[in-house]
Amino acid sequence: MNLREYIDWCDTIDCYKDSEQYGDTDSWAYTNCPLTDSERKHILQLYERKIRPNMEDISVKGNEGYDHIYNDVLQAWADRQYKSNIRSCGCGQFSRVEAKIQVQQPGEQCDPHIDLLPGFLDKICQERPALNYVKHSLQRPAVECFRIFIALEDHVDGQIFDINGHRWKWRAGDQIKMNPWTAIHYTKNVSNIPRPLIKITGARY
Repeated sequence: MNLREYIDWCDTIDCYKDSEQYGDTDSWAYTNCPLTDSERKHILQLYERKIRPNMEDISVKGNEGYDHIYNDVLQAWADRQYKSNIRSCGCGQFSRVEAKIQVQQPGEQCDPHIDLLPGFLDKICQERPALNYVKHSLQRPAVECFRIFIALEDHVDGQIFDINGHRWKWRAGDQIKMNPWTAIHYTKNVSNIPRPLIKITGARY
């Protein structure tokens, strides 16, 4: 199928219920992409000074097992770091990035799933219409996409982030690049402390 057909096809499946059919637990899961000391310091300071004090006011309750926080300051930082910076925090330079913070409260869970990214890809196709007709599959995507996660606070016992059976345990400022297409992943928070992460969706085209 081409990319436009794939975007339409995504409406016909459930990325949670159908994850075992379309996911691949033997596929690449994630890669550690360490930030430099200055990058780590900058993003953690940005979080502490500009975002954390207002989190309760700006968060949006989600139905996937976490709250969403969209912030113009965070998006501007992500554009600079992942689009303008040739090093791009160790993840490679992207053509498009979307950034938000996910906060998983104690007792919340996001069930196993794969990330199909139809909405993100649709925006790319609106920008580059010719991509609609490029051959696409989960194994050989027409557009190279990644999910980037940056920890904003240290991991505590009971905060689970599992990707293809691999458990990520982090320190504040740690960064990973994840395979969204076929890596089955889930999160759960059985601690008594909220778990904030920056989530960035990036694409190269």
